Amino acid sequence: MAKRSLIASSEGIKRARLALTRRKLTQSALVQELGTSWSTINKFFNSKPVDRYIFATICERLDLDWQDIAAPLPADKEEESGKEGEISSELAAVKHHSQLARAGLDPYILPRIPREPLLQKCVTAIQRGVKENKRRVIPILGAAGYGKSTILGSIYDELEKEETAWVALVRCSDLIETVDTFAVELGEKISGVRESIVKIAHRLTAQHGRGVLLIDTLDLILEKKLVPVLRSVLLQLLENGTTVVFTCRESDYRDFFEPHHESFAGFTDSIERCLIPEFNNDEVKEAAKAFYQKEFGVETPEVSINFAEKIIALSTDNKSLADITRNPLLLALMCKLFGEDGNVPEDLTVSQLYQKYWDMRIATSRKQHPDSRRIGMVKKNLCLAIAEAMYNSSDERLRDFVYENQLQLNETEFLAYEELQSDGILQELGADRVSFFHQTFLEYAIARWFESTPKGEQEKHHLLNQLTQPENAYIKHYIWPVVRQLLNLVNFAEFYRIADTLEKEKLLPFRTVAFASVSRTEVESSNILLQLLQNALQQGEAYQDILLVAASSAPNRHIQNVWTLLLEIMNKAGMTSASKAADIAGELLTRMKISTENPVEQAILAVSDRQAASKREREQNSVNIFGKLVTSYSKTPKTWGHGIDVRVLNSLKEHYFWFGSYTRAVVIQLYLTPGVPIELQQEFLFHIIQRRITEQESEKEKAIELLEHLLPSLIPLKTSVFGSSFLEALNASLASGWDLVQATAVGYRAVTDRELVKILIHELLQENVPESEKEKLRRCLIALSEAINHGGGNSIALSLLALPIVSISQNQLSLIFSLIARITNQAQNGKSISEELTLKLANWILPIANIYPTEVIPIIDYLSSLEVQLKPSVEELLEQSFPHLAPQQLNLVIKRLHNIPPLLESYLISNKKSKESRLALVRLYKQQVENVQSRAAIASLFGLCLDDSREIALDAGKAVLQLVEQKHEFKALDFISTIAKTKILGVRQNCLKALIQVVESGGETTESDILEICQILKDENAPELVQPFYSLAIAWIERTKSITDELAEFIFNFTNRLVSSKQEKTIHNGIANSAFIALKNIANLEYSHLSVQLGLCTRNLLRCTNVIKVNNGFLIGLLEKLTKFDPDFLACIVREDCVTETDVLPSANISAVTVAILYTQGQYSPLLDEMLNNERIPQEVKNLIIREREG
Repeated sequence: MAKRSLIASSEGIKRARLALTRRKLTQSALVQELGTSWSTINKFFNSKPVDRYIFATICERLDLDWQDIAAPLPADKEEESGKEGEISSELAAVKHHSQLARAGLDPYILPRIPREPLLQKCVTAIQRGVKENKRRVIPILGAAGYGKSTILGSIYDELEKEETAWVALVRCSDLIETVDTFAVELGEKISGVRESIVKIAHRLTAQHGRGVLLIDTLDLILEKKLVPVLRSVLLQLLENGTTVVFTCRESDYRDFFEPHHESFAGFTDSIERCLIPEFNNDEVKEAAKAFYQKEFGVETPEVSINFAEKIIALSTDNKSLADITRNPLLLALMCKLFGEDGNVPEDLTVSQLYQKYWDMRIATSRKQHPDSRRIGMVKKNLCLAIAEAMYNSSDERLRDFVYENQLQLNETEFLAYEELQSDGILQELGADRVSFFHQTFLEYAIARWFESTPKGEQEKHHLLNQLTQPENAYIKHYIWPVVRQLLNLVNFAEFYRIADTLEKEKLLPFRTVAFASVSRTEVESSNILLQLLQNALQQGEAYQDILLVAASSAPNRHIQNVWTLLLEIMNKAGMTSASKAADIAGELLTRMKISTENPVEQAILAVSDRQAASKREREQNSVNIFGKLVTSYSKTPKTWGHGIDVRVLNSLKEHYFWFGSYTRAVVIQLYLTPGVPIELQQEFLFHIIQRRITEQESEKEKAIELLEHLLPSLIPLKTSVFGSSFLEALNASLASGWDLVQATAVGYRAVTDRELVKILIHELLQENVPESEKEKLRRCLIALSEAINHGGGNSIALSLLALPIVSISQNQLSLIFSLIARITNQAQNGKSISEELTLKLANWILPIANIYPTEVIPIIDYLSSLEVQLKPSVEELLEQSFPHLAPQQLNLVIKRLHNIPPLLESYLISNKKSKESRLALVRLYKQQVENVQSRAAIASLFGLCLDDSREIALDAGKAVLQLVEQKHEFKALDFISTIAKTKILGVRQNCLKALIQVVESGGETTESDILEICQILKDENAPELVQPFYSLAIAWIERTKSITDELAEFIFNFTNRLVSSKQEKTIHNGIANSAFIALKNIANLEYSHLSVQLGLCTRNLLRCTNVIKVNNGFLIGLLEKLTKFDPDFLACIVREDCVTETDVLPSANISAVTVAILYTQGQYSPLLDEMLNNERIPQEVKNLIIREREG
């Protein structure tokens, strides 16, 4: 059988090189002629494996017999390749056409920048389809110019390298016919045969195995009519075992495919999106370096790195410039325009970038000859003519190419055409077709044609007249990016005139005007944002989101208008939009130059003056919104790298006690920013210690960090409340809660200060301390414990060893035990003390073992967990001490033991009446299961779960759960008796959790076991048991892929009982969530005979739940499944449940029903019209319907 790949022999390479020379070809020319990649040609001429079909094609072009060129295959390889199977002629054709398409995916201007994490994420998702036999559709999404095609090319290369059974690649710029022929066009473009892609994929999979279809720039051909066609094709491909990957602009994906339940009905769960992030700083530097080396021949990186660092520094202070540098395509254009001299305009926007690119690269000729100026004019006119031709050829989608024979060029125009191609502005697509280098540039070129030619002007007026009519606002979805570019090209008066005439109540015109207003150079153009805000507040969050995105991308010249807009949104919009506005405002605050009015005070006034149902709600909302602002401010690079305005810090200090604990933590972090004067930090500290600190960890952690930072500068002053030493600072009297902060800060200091450790230990071990001074001992112990927690265990151990052991009292030993136990625990967490030090501590303490056995034995036991040599010492001490210890002392030793030696078992069993003995038995039995999987120990643990002592029963239940989590073998039967007999909630809960894991892991379980649990829990109402019960049912359904009528009926009755017996208006959110998931799992089985009961149960649950805290995906999926059984199911909910005479369902519930309707019936379902016309349906739901219809 023929092998998949061939290798050229050394003699064959010589013959090939001679043939190359004889035909006056180069390897690069061969790449262009064959439409294959450089790497493939390079492999051919370097004796590396090349696909058999491509190998033969190369030889044919060189007029060589491939059999004369190929190296003989070793016998073992021949045998191995025979097993691979013969490559079909169809697969060879697919490879050929895919490699032709691959050649067009490399980036324009910038060399390809490796983005390994992103590549691996995409490939891993694909392998879930190819290797794990899962159905997968993988949209690769990003903004225009983010490198979607580039990453798709890398994916193709990676899949080929991994020898995926088959990989087909098609570019949507090659698809030129109609929606009706979409599947056939795909098939023809990948194989050369006019046949449906579904049939071709089916044959390829049957012969070669599961493969991958890669589709580039789907957004080029997207239209509403294509969505159902694409859905059908994707569904058939998935059924054939094909994994599908496509690239698409994120905005188009959202506009055309959301809600996904409708667009991807039947395989929603198979969608696995991969989002392409913007470039980070390292990638910007790498791109700049690669550009310089390619464009200017600069081998040393200093020049390119300097340029990259300059634009990164500029973009830190300018969001619009950051939008350019983080976008691969726009960064490439910027490098092309400004890379040579390194001077980038500080307030550059995307629209201005294209204008400068047009003026510098198109309207002038880069070649020095007498006709340079004329060639520049011809280049400009040629681009406008090409843009006109593409626009006039567009119908429902934007045509992004022209045929060369449409151009009919004279000699001068041909020179201009060649220069445009040489500069990469025009690109050949094959089949005599030509396009601009990117769709966004085409949109700009059409806008220029509108504005700068008589025909364009005429078409512009015609188009704008159409667009001002409400019914025509969406006639051509693709036209709005062009209109946005146009609004940047026209003069200021024209901008306002056009913006005023557009139907801004519609989403796309609204978005177009908003984005254009912040792209223009005039400061006044962004005034329109405040006019648009009135619309947005009425129309809802979708419109508010557009304003917020526009505000976020605005350059610094619009900063004042944008700030005013954000203040208004924080003051007047709902919590979601207000929080987003605060997030943007925080970033904006770092760029604002504070003059007279303090923007922090303005923001606080805006959020504190919000309208709310109650004073408490207003205060809480205000605190949350402002917290978002401060958090955003703290994360912005300028804050960390370039200092903070002192007036901002002063305002935050003055309002500090108004903030929530998390915001307080952020404020403290801001004061800790490098460069903040220490005097300002000290003043802030003295201010905040006047009041109690909250119990929230985030606030305490930052307060500790601040105090630790400032104490070394405050103590030498000897004038503050913290005194003249760390010991005085530890014991300073501050407001409530600060004692822990003081002790922890001093403990952190002790990690590196041995003298302070000695002082603290001396203070801790004082004898006869009066009651009034015991607070100081507590603080000392906390400080030493925190020192151990942060790596100071060695230092404390060494200080203990310096003490004479014979002088240690029994009370002091208890404190020492606490310290050594802490050292041991930290050592087990990776902060280990040395073996030598462990043994020294043991030898240090052993001499007094006979005097103080109850203290010393537990200490040696703890140390033995670090050093096994000490385990015999523990057992020896126990044997020696047992006869002499009173029962009370012995119980104390047992209670303190970390490990229970086996020799104690008989004693513990004989003293079961002792609570301490039974607690020790729990630990002993757990050790026996861990060490030898003892069934007897398991039975004993379950017996202790039924102990009369709540503490022992809970301890035993916890031990059982931990053992199951450690994958020890249990049976479902083990748990039933315990769950039935115990009345302790925590024990039943832990047993249920453990049982769920047994079921999920395939442990021994029967249907009877599950039904028996059902009977035990049939009258339960406690969420702690009801939720795990549902989880148990879900685990059983997922494991068996089925459900008996008996179990299903129990779940329905159980749920209906919970609904009917609820004490409040709605049932517990956790219970509702678990119930919906269980019902969805039953629905997934598609048992039609259960559909009526399932539907009634779902409706009952929906009526008594506020699903705002429920997993909406499961609920919507459940509603969709039920509609398959009963087409009128959603209509019944809308007409009978959503609105009744006495009540209206929560808006979140109705929104979930709405999405289900969109999913199953589409955006124009009559049910949605009913909802829009019902005055009692919440406006939030109506906005959702409008947004889906208009977006």
